[in-house]
Order: sequence, then C-alpha cells, then structure tokens
Amino acid sequence: MNPLKEYALLCEFLTQSTNGLYTYAHVFDRTNTVGEGPITLNGFLAVRLRDVPVDANLEIYITDENNVLVEKGGVFKQAVKGPQVHIIAKMHGLTVAKPGEYRFAARIDGGEPMALCTWVAERKIEVAK
Repeated sequence: MNPLKEYALLCEFLTQSTNGLYTYAHVFDRTNTVGEGPITLNGFLAVRLRDVPVDANLEIYITDENNVLVEKGGVFKQAVKGPQVHIIAKMHGLTVAKPGEYRFAARIDGGEPMALCTWVAERKIEVAK
C-alpha cells in the first residue's frame, strides 16, 4: 500500500489583460498522490474581476503546459453580473495524469483568455531516514 502524500500550494498572480479587465486569483490546495497514479487537486480558487459587463458569461478552466484543456478541467462556468465579480470555486478531485505545469485561465463572453494562476503538479520524493 502506498502512503498518501499531501502538500500545500500557495499561488498568487496579478494581471491586466489587453482588454482592460483586472483579476486577482488565490489558490490554496491540498494535493494528493498515491504512488505513480494521477495527481489530484483538492482546494479552492478565489477570483476577483472588475470592469465586467453588466451581464456576462464567465468561464474558468485549467490547461496543461501545451495550453490543452485538461479533461474535466472546467472549474466554473456561469452567467455573472458586473461590474465587480467575486468567485470562489471549489475544486474537489480535479485530476491530472502527470506532473507538470498547469495554468488556470478565465474568459468573459468567450473573449481572450486571462491568466489567473499557475499550479505545478509534482510528486514528492520520500527520503529514507
């Protein structure tokens, strides 16, 4: 039986996209891996957007290092009311197949992707004592 490995990640990113939208994202997670199996992200993503249209559709998703959408990588998709939007999205069991860099991004009304945060999925190496 492989022991369950847990570690915490703190990720903050501040950006301004070319269309003038601002966002602040904060991720704190407890990431679990069992042996060589997939890596599972459990946690939440908090996002603050401003200057959002009065009626808009917001989508938050995760992509891999090649900018390919992760299977079942939609974190949030819903109509929102601007101009200020505050989202806390729970991520329970968001699974990636292998270690690497993964990026959270948001789009408003299908527009340009806005980078929110980067998560580095890695396996911990246990040192014998």
